[in-house]
Amino acid sequence: MAIGGGLEQSIYQKGFDIIQQYAKNAEKLVITEESIWIRQYRRKDFWHNVKKDAKEAGCDIKVIVYIRRQDLYAQALWNQSVKYVPIRVPRMGKTFSEFLKSKAFEDRHADYYQTLSEIAQCIGKENIIVRVFEKEMFIRSKCGIYEDFMNAIGEQMQPDYCIPEENKNERLDGNLIEIKRLINTLPSYNELPLDYMYQKYFYALNQMFPGKKSSYFSYEEQLNFLKEYEESNRRVAKEFLGREDGILFTEPVERLPKWEVDKDKIYEDVILLFADIAVAQEKRLERLEKKQRDLEWELHNPIVHFKKISKKIKSKMKNQLK
Repeated sequence: MAIGGGLEQSIYQKGFDIIQQYAKNAEKLVITEESIWIRQYRRKDFWHNVKKDAKEAGCDIKVIVYIRRQDLYAQALWNQSVKYVPIRVPRMGKTFSEFLKSKAFEDRHADYYQTLSEIAQCIGKENIIVRVFEKEMFIRSKCGIYEDFMNAIGEQMQPDYCIPEENKNERLDGNLIEIKRLINTLPSYNELPLDYMYQKYFYALNQMFPGKKSSYFSYEEQLNFLKEYEESNRRVAKEFLGREDGILFTEPVERLPKWEVDKDKIYEDVILLFADIAVAQEKRLERLEKKQRDLEWELHNPIVHFKKISKKIKSKMKNQLK
């Protein structure tokens, strides 16, 4: 199966080898990966090949897709792309309006009907399960999307399942998202391999001074944006969910103030953020300097150094013998 070359192809093949092993004893195998929605277009005959390999592994394939109203989807994508991206991926420096006109947003395939239809051509419409991601999902059950997903695969939540309490994907609010966007435009910052090292400082300030709830669209812009997808959404509702009324998203568009930089407060946010980073770096340097002094002292006191090394060796040998 030629989905890519080198390391990616090797990882893919190992994955299907594992699936084949588990398929011998498991009734259901579940794989979750949201990047498939994007990456399916980057590999020739992606779904045809997945279907073929699944069959060779002794599995029938079902695809579960969670879709979110496009105005909310676009805002979440931009916020996520600005605050953090994986290693070796360019960090988002575009404004929200620039992002909507870019290939970065085009590649997220907000025309759900087109993408679902293309998947259906490969695996059959009957093998696609479409779920609508809205607040109602969380109102119905305290387990929210977790319970909904279990229902989608024909299973039930069990009392011993662990549900994380904290928000694993916190949104950056207020001026902080603009500060991070501007930082992303610096070539020197983009050379840093680990973007998430700075995330904790933004999140700490975000929790201390959360911004007011707002939208990156004006209310009128939001409605006009959604009009682009009315026909696509109607067809998804009717053809994939069997809703004769053609209504895909039931949650009303919330009238929120349009987000903009708070110029009166941005200087304060910048000072607090970079003071926090500077203090953290200073503490890190102090720890490294202390470690260096301790190592230098040990090197000049060979008996102490020898005893320390001997203790480590004995501990290692003891653990190996267990």
